[in-house]
Amino acid sequence: MEIPHIPVLLNEVQKIFKNLKTGYFLDCTLGFGGHSEALLKNHP
Repeated sequence: MEIPHIPVLLNEVQKIFKNLKTGYFLDCTLGFGGHSEALLKNHP
């Protein structure tokens, strides 16, 4: 049985980065990369 990973506060994090046009992101969380994956989809 595989337990799905659900990023916590993902929508809130995306709102913070919504209007950011330049810069670097460094995901220092200890999860499965859910936040990084979502941010990369919105900021390729």
